[in-house]
Amino acid sequence: MPAISLREVLNDPEVPDSALTMALRYQQQAEKEQSATLAAKHAKTEAERKAAEARAREGRAAQLQQTAEAQARAAARTTKAHNAAPKTSTTQPKKAFEARSTGAESAKPVVAPNRSTAERVVAFMQASAARGDSYVMGASGPYAWDCSGLVRGAYASVGISLPRVAAAQSTVGTQVSLNNLRPGDILYWGSAGNAYHVAVYVGNGEFVGAQNPKTGVAKQSMKWSPPTGAVRVL
Repeated sequence: MPAISLREVLNDPEVPDSALTMALRYQQQAEKEQSATLAAKHAKTEAERKAAEARAREGRAAQLQQTAEAQARAAARTTKAHNAAPKTSTTQPKKAFEARSTGAESAKPVVAPNRSTAERVVAFMQASAARGDSYVMGASGPYAWDCSGLVRGAYASVGISLPRVAAAQSTVGTQVSLNNLRPGDILYWGSAGNAYHVAVYVGNGEFVGAQNPKTGVAKQSMKWSPPTGAVRVL
């Protein structure tokens, strides 16, 4: 016997009302069961999605914790190496001052600035940019930095200790004109003593700095973001 659809039953005038009522009840019950099945399936899918998101968050948190721990270990090694490095001698500047005060400097040739130290600072900055080191707020290397952490790390590599934050770094050394820059000079944005960003001038109208999370450590033209001022430590 061929199967009879519910539509055919409802349209059959010979079917008694009681049978129609029962057929409608069966239809309603089937629809409820179908809705419940779909709801259960949707709830299961949603629960699986939330569980996957929770696992992903846990994985990212663990990765961030590992990165932070690695950065802390690297910072500790950098501090230890810096403390063990010989300090820059002040004997030569003192002798030069004494010679000037007595007029004896006229018998000696003019001594050029210590270019090798500046070149090493520039090389440190260039290497960080070439590696594509990342920008992380509060980081101090060796492969992730914020702006003042990178400048401090570059100078620490030549045995010179700088303050940790940009505002303090903008007041060390001697203020110099932006028209009289030398490689190794520290550039700052904002006012001296209240700077919000620092970088190092590397020559040819360019600087290297830890810019932001998007660009990381990068070399840029001075025209890309003109600094407010500069200080010379070397």
